[in-house]
Amino acid sequence: MAAPMKTEIRKLRKKLRQIENLERLNRLLDQQEEEKIARKDELREQLQELLVKQEMYDEPAYEPDVCGPTTIENEYNSERNSERLHYEGLPPAESESQSENSLIFTKRSPTDQKKNTSGDPSKMYEEKVASEEEQFSKDAESIKNARKDWKKLKVLVTELEGHSDLVTSLSFAGNMIVTGSRDTTLKVWDLDTKDEVRSFGGHTEAVTSILVLSLEESSFLAEALGTSPTDHLIISGSTDCTVRTWSLDSGKMLQSVYTFNSVTCVGYSYHAHKLVTASDGGKLELWDLRTAENVHSVQPHESSVTGLKIVDSCVYSSCADGLLMVHEIRSNKFSRTFVSEDIKPTKRNGRITQRPVRCLEVAGSTILFGDDAFNIKLLNWRKGLVSKLPNHKTEFSSTDALCVCDNLLISSSYDLDNGLGYLNVRTYPGGEYLATLDDDDTRKIVCLSCARLQSGTMVVVTGGWELKVWELLTSGSSGVSAEADEQPLATRYIAKLSHPARDSEVESDVEEEDSEDSDEDEDGSEGGGRVSVDSTSEPSSWLAWCSLL
Repeated sequence: MAAPMKTEIRKLRKKLRQIENLERLNRLLDQQEEEKIARKDELREQLQELLVKQEMYDEPAYEPDVCGPTTIENEYNSERNSERLHYEGLPPAESESQSENSLIFTKRSPTDQKKNTSGDPSKMYEEKVASEEEQFSKDAESIKNARKDWKKLKVLVTELEGHSDLVTSLSFAGNMIVTGSRDTTLKVWDLDTKDEVRSFGGHTEAVTSILVLSLEESSFLAEALGTSPTDHLIISGSTDCTVRTWSLDSGKMLQSVYTFNSVTCVGYSYHAHKLVTASDGGKLELWDLRTAENVHSVQPHESSVTGLKIVDSCVYSSCADGLLMVHEIRSNKFSRTFVSEDIKPTKRNGRITQRPVRCLEVAGSTILFGDDAFNIKLLNWRKGLVSKLPNHKTEFSSTDALCVCDNLLISSSYDLDNGLGYLNVRTYPGGEYLATLDDDDTRKIVCLSCARLQSGTMVVVTGGWELKVWELLTSGSSGVSAEADEQPLATRYIAKLSHPARDSEVESDVEEEDSEDSDEDEDGSEGGGRVSVDSTSEPSSWLAWCSLL
């Protein structure tokens, strides 16, 4: 393909990525930014035309996306002739319970391995090789069967309509899902009926993060907040610089705490009985909801905090400058125990490029995170080693949401070229690719969560420009939406996602300087408060987004 065409494709992709970043900003856009966004369809049409021409020049080899009758067999033959199980470099989880679900590949127990009884070194080596060959064959067969099971699954996709802007966060509460949106509201949905149960109004700007407290912790806070000990509590954070506590049962707002910072994430330490908030200025703050007091505050990050997870006393955070940190809550104070400045790749996974982190998940000693590169990263933070798993069909894509549930790793993928998103499913901690969920009608997915309902049906709920429920139906299962008009979809199989991870072709989407694009807004990956802005003067600090009450 001619070099000028490649250059033009790259420029269009950069512009589309910048537009996507602008659309995610939690603030009102100025006129110039609105004009850029208005050109999105035009630019994508130009890109599609060039990609068609590229195919004519390059004539790429055909690689089926959807699994056919012989695809799985061929895939396993190619895997066995390549590097064993190419996920053996994955950081091990400290302890992972194994599901008995036949759809999920489970790791072998150490007791399954043959034990050497011979003292002869040559015989010991032969036995070891034979044992590895046998176990590899068993593992390959297990994964093969799991993929076949997933191929048999049907997916019922239902869109929940009610929010008027981007859905930014969601959290399960039994058979209900609680969602927060940039439209300033929280909503509760019944997953059995797919109906909106309740809507919470009170925030004045975008809701950025929500969580549903356990019933035990809700009872612990009930007396101080003046509610029933059997009430479930919801906590929400917003760019209006408040954290609010709500009653799931009554729909009432029980508490509003002014934080003086635009809140990007909230989390809760059940170990310390404290709320943790993160800000777009890089702060982490500890709050006692019984007294509404700020217990401790630090500013470990230099840019907006994009992800926050809390496991026991450990606080995991990511930010827009690409750094990951781990703090421990000791005596009601944050104590830093890790920062990802000197992390290294495993031998077979090439180099590590620091990019803005889009999403964060924690499982055992592994931090999983996504960005605008080709792979999901898995960081064993105790060893400082990073492994990768491919997550996209095309190079210019992003991973904006992921979760680990029921021995599965579910991640979102977004194809910048066509503007559509989909979900990839892998085993965890094995990392083996199983299937893709795609309805060809979902735009960017920015949050997701999964759970098994009381009926036993596994559901994945995704938020973004649409709020959707993806029900996984086994053969003979009617699901929780048997009377719905939607027809179940087949799962898909993208062969390249089962291949070993590789480095992204483009190490940074901003590393090349194009004079034509010099006026583009490159800081679109960071969010601010969703307030009206003066196009001639941007705020000089994160605090400028909040107005004192």
